[in-house]
Amino acid sequence: KVAAESLDLTPFYDLFDNAQKKAEAAKPAPQPASNVEPDAIKWPVRQSSLDVNIGKFFLRDIAISNIVVAAKVDNHRVTVKPLSLVMNGAGVTATVDANLGVPGYTYDLALNTDRIQLEPLLTTFAATIPQGSIKGEALAQIAIRGAGVTGESLQRNLQGNVNFSVTNGVIQLSQFSGEPKTALGKLAKSVTSGVLAFIGPAVGIPDIMRPP
Repeated sequence: KVAAESLDLTPFYDLFDNAQKKAEAAKPAPQPASNVEPDAIKWPVRQSSLDVNIGKFFLRDIAISNIVVAAKVDNHRVTVKPLSLVMNGAGVTATVDANLGVPGYTYDLALNTDRIQLEPLLTTFAATIPQGSIKGEALAQIAIRGAGVTGESLQRNLQGNVNFSVTNGVIQLSQFSGEPKTALGKLAKSVTSGVLAFIGPAVGIPDIMRPP
């Protein structure tokens, strides 16, 4: 059982993030994707459970409260129910039911969010995004069931629904950098602005190009 009134992992995440960037830079070129499913996982324990109750959790710009998690391992089956928390004022719930005892695994996943603020998420995990450049609230309802994780298995077995929308969204390109100095840079910015202005209404951000 894990219980805490408050946790702030920002200093540790900053150290990990810097080390991860150095490791990524040293990695060789990725190999082509394989259609061989990963082997079944054999757990060292047959039955186990984990209960988590944390009052407050902080990671850079993300503030999470009321974290409640109940996870169980029963032979090869892993279930997480409930998983609930409040992220920057928005409710998040999820469930997981997975069988890791077969090659490629089987899984049944669900996620529901209520108006999660985009800016804290993006500025926390993408440090190059300036504060105030992206605004909006995301709502998601995801339910996915499948077997296997390779391309062929996903095409054959993956089922479910994914509903995602953004409200009150604004992207301010002027916040990312100054005016491009080369002709190619200016062309790229013009094309990007045009594409965003076209798709903005379709994804729920009609004023996506609103100036600051």
